[in-house]
Amino acid sequence: MQAKVLQHILGHTDITVTMNTYCDAFEEFSDENLLMADCYLKDNNLLIA
Repeated sequence: MQAKVLQHILGHTDITVTMNTYCDAFEEFSDENLLMADCYLKDNNLLIA
């Protein structure tokens, strides 16, 4: 989930509250999301220049 969406759901008026509280959770999913993006690009014959 994007940080701004989570901020809105939780009612945080300042994104730094969301990021300071949940940043570790975002980092945990970083590798997983990068792998998904890489697979998508490969599956669609797209290259990053």
